[in-house]
Amino acid sequence: MKNTFGTSVSVTIFGESHGDMIGAVVDGLAPGIEVDEEFIAAQLTKRRPQSKIDTPRQEKDNFKIVSGVFEGRTTGTPITILIPNENTKSKDYEYGPARPSHADLSAHCKYHGYEDFRGGGHFSGRITAALVAAGALVQPALDNLGIGIGTHILECGGVRDLSFEDLCDEEVTNALFENLQMDDNRFDIVDDDESDNILSINNGPFTDNAENGDGFDADDDFDSDEFDVEFDDEFDDDDFANGWGSGLEYEDAVMYGIELLEDRKFPVLDPDVEDCMTEAILEARSNKDSIGGITETAITGLPVGLGEPWFDSMEGLISHAIFSIGGIKGIEFGAGFECAYMNGSEFNDPLRIERGRIMSTSNNNGGINGGITNGMPVIFSCAVRPTPSIAKKQETVDFVTGQETDIEIKGRHDPAIIRRICPVIDAVTALVIADMLASRFGTDILALDPENFGFGPDDMDF
Repeated sequence: MKNTFGTSVSVTIFGESHGDMIGAVVDGLAPGIEVDEEFIAAQLTKRRPQSKIDTPRQEKDNFKIVSGVFEGRTTGTPITILIPNENTKSKDYEYGPARPSHADLSAHCKYHGYEDFRGGGHFSGRITAALVAAGALVQPALDNLGIGIGTHILECGGVRDLSFEDLCDEEVTNALFENLQMDDNRFDIVDDDESDNILSINNGPFTDNAENGDGFDADDDFDSDEFDVEFDDEFDDDDFANGWGSGLEYEDAVMYGIELLEDRKFPVLDPDVEDCMTEAILEARSNKDSIGGITETAITGLPVGLGEPWFDSMEGLISHAIFSIGGIKGIEFGAGFECAYMNGSEFNDPLRIERGRIMSTSNNNGGINGGITNGMPVIFSCAVRPTPSIAKKQETVDFVTGQETDIEIKGRHDPAIIRRICPVIDAVTALVIADMLASRFGTDILALDPENFGFGPDDMDF
């Protein structure tokens, strides 16, 4: 088994679904990184079952950090996180009849019958709790560098959410604003020689406009009952007459989308689609079935030039790590498979200079060229399979007796895992980005305070 991922910053996961505990060891983190246990707990809560569309199995995820952290900061030595399994029902599982689309048969062949089969053992989605905890260790450090990561349900049960790109549409954002109260200081109206007035959410230290403001404050709260946003008097609706054709406007819209998702229990950009998706999931459950869907992930604030072609490209490492999540069956970056139906003139992303930065006016490449970040947000989508554990009768084989048989799966299972998989994707993505940054700039990059150290684009050779 290969349970370790990463070069400079690595994560090793361990445990089984019905064992005493699961956990992760994170190695390579610089000393002095603040560890926010409340944030780790909050991320684990996002992954935990919360409603009737989730599994009835309730685990408290009372994690414990037993090494590598002292007085709230990393020591530079391996960090071990333990999460107990406290709510198991092993009697629901029988060894022999292979559950279709599970790893029962393949694990039996590989491990010669010594594998722990209870609840799927080491192949269970339960193990993703350890990934979420590990990712939550590094996410605040990335946020400190101005790097944002967000994942939402793009499609489920035939119901489609807004995409990050849809947020570039002024009418769409105005509709969302009606349900949100935004802090007036989040938005700056920028006017320079390179672009028209644009709505700009300030970026982190990797971008040239970091000095223009503080950007989003994660401590700010939304109040859905009130709304009040005032724009600069010089800002006019006519500024949007030609649409959101600016790369900076697109970047700002994606950052806004990531901010929207931070406190969403049901991770969608448009809250109006939640009920329809929920109904589709519950209908599948009532039919003793399950459904899948598509997620969309965005990463903003990355430095240009991150990625090591050929085999450690940005797409390659993200895909490698994302496919460790058992429910993922496909991934695409930018326009993805749609590019097969486009002409080069349609697919190519035109370049322009905006506020001293080279940006593109579309993002069909998903923020990556040649396996290397190009300065645009990295966008990728994942195909999430239907939960394989369903109560409907299915044909299978008992690999112990060698006989064909039928199976009706018992136990506690999700009719759809797509809601709970979003924080897992965020965590895995954060671990990949942390490793890539540390490999290029050194492990201390994650411990730097941009304000105290004067950290910015001029301090690094991008």
